[in-house]
Amino acid sequence: NLLSLILRITILIFLIFSAGGMVFWYQGPSTNFDIVLAIDSSSSMLATDYNPSRIDSAKNSINLFLDALPGKTQIGLISFAGAVLIEHDLTTDYGEIKDVVNNVQVSAITGTDFGNAIITSSNMLKEGNKGKKVILLTDGQSSIDSIKEGVEYAKLNNVQIDTIGMATTGQLVSRFNLTSRLNEDLLKMIAQDTGGDYYFAEDENSLAQIYENVAVSNQHLIPVKLAPILILLAILTLIIHWIVLFQIGVIP
Repeated sequence: NLLSLILRITILIFLIFSAGGMVFWYQGPSTNFDIVLAIDSSSSMLATDYNPSRIDSAKNSINLFLDALPGKTQIGLISFAGAVLIEHDLTTDYGEIKDVVNNVQVSAITGTDFGNAIITSSNMLKEGNKGKKVILLTDGQSSIDSIKEGVEYAKLNNVQIDTIGMATTGQLVSRFNLTSRLNEDLLKMIAQDTGGDYYFAEDENSLAQIYENVAVSNQHLIPVKLAPILILLAILTLIIHWIVLFQIGVIP
């Protein structure tokens, strides 16, 4: 009777997890994934230590990135400063994404909010059953303390974040009465905690190369739907249950 009870509970557990759409995620090679590009649009991106400017170098590099991507990859775009703006939802129309990228403007809203940029990007990827990646580009550090919440939200939704730092790391960069310091430690932490990678672009050429390398990389968080496996386990457990009932004489 005790064994019969345990088997029935086991069958019920398998069915509950199956109905809940349980998914197992693992790191591995795949070309089946969606990406959100998150580009820093704070005023410091107007600095000209990159040619012709940081924001223009970022746009050019993203266009090269789009040219190197597999055609079935869906791409979305956000820009962020003190507030986050969804520039384009997920699409496979790279020409349309390029047009939007080229028209991204530096924001008049002060500050840089990594946390909300990560949360917004994760929400754009939330409904998909593919691998999920955010590529976050910035030249500074977050001025709003919401990073921990953003990273935890990304992890909860199995979103992998690659971070790219551009601009000077060792000194303050002043431009248009603004200052910006790249926080590499923070960007490394965001990438590491979500299973992504951190890259530093020392100039416009290395930035373009980084984007191209990310485009051809096939290591992503890959989802495996467990519902079919759980149903099969429930059926096998049910068969075992019938055998046990037959052996103890409950089923003649």
